[in-house]
Amino acid sequence: MNYLLTDAKDNLELRVTKNQKHYVLEKLLDYDKEVTSSTKIVIEENGEVYYFLLLSGGSQVSKSIEIVLKGDFSKATILGVYLGEKDQKYHLRVVSNHQGSDSRALTWINGVLYGQSSSNFDGMVKIDSGLHRVNSYLANHVLILGDEASANAIPSLEIESDDVKCSHEATVGQVGDAEMFYLQSRGLTADQAEKLLTQGFFESVTSKIENKEFRLKVSEFMERNSKDVISNKITQ
Repeated sequence: MNYLLTDAKDNLELRVTKNQKHYVLEKLLDYDKEVTSSTKIVIEENGEVYYFLLLSGGSQVSKSIEIVLKGDFSKATILGVYLGEKDQKYHLRVVSNHQGSDSRALTWINGVLYGQSSSNFDGMVKIDSGLHRVNSYLANHVLILGDEASANAIPSLEIESDDVKCSHEATVGQVGDAEMFYLQSRGLTADQAEKLLTQGFFESVTSKIENKEFRLKVSEFMERNSKDVISNKITQ
């Protein structure tokens, strides 16, 4: 397995050559400074990349991710979760740039916001002209658990070919009183209920990793590094 664990504070450029598969886990944890960084991955013919982004650190994070599906039959799965607290700010720009026919991309990013934290998600699917049988999906979902937290999502499509299947979705929502009441009626405290909701919201993303070995690596890394982070944030 071509597996790369890297720090989201740093810029990353990666080329996936013909018929190769790469697995990338990019993380930012336990960091309290501003971060501006970019990731660019170019995928050649019949290449494939699984990319997972895990963010819970940084006072203000501006992260740009561009996936270039350059070759025919190239494939990308771009997944991520972010967890904000206090007055943390996240600005994410994610672009799937289709340049090859029969290319496939799934982008799915979920965020949970506590306190006064905020997020801006700018997602784009670009499909060049003259391509055939392109399939791309873009999603961003945010769960608001802080009274003063806020989120903005701007998914967009730039399509110059006709033979494509392409769509996007975005939601920003709060936990309903009925849902919290139900969880607390099962014996959970409010903090425990929020922790359970956060973990479930994130697991809905990791479950989309089709490769079992990489899914296990991501899940184990999140369990080792995020369980205490989640616990700390909901009890502050």
